[in-house]
Amino acid sequence: MRTQKHIDDIKRELKTDCSIKGRTKLGELKYCLGIELKREINSKTIRLNQRGYIKRLAEKYGIDKCKDVHTPTNEG
Repeated sequence: MRTQKHIDDIKRELKTDCSIKGRTKLGELKYCLGIELKREINSKTIRLNQRGYIKRLAEKYGIDKCKDVHTPTNEG
C-alpha cells in the first residue's frame, strides 16, 4: 500500500539522484540514469525502458544492421 510518506520519500530520492526540481519548473521527467520514463496518467503507472541504451549497445557491437529472423513458436 502506498502512503503519502512513501511517495514523498521516492520524490526526494529522485530529486537527489536525477537532479529534478519539480514538475512546474522543468516539466515532466523523461530520463533518469539512462532509463526512459513514461507516465501513464489514466492507469496511474510509470513505464520504464532502456531502448536507447540497447540501441547504443547494438551500434557499438555492430549488430544494429543484422536481419531479423522470425522463428515460429507455440503460444503459452
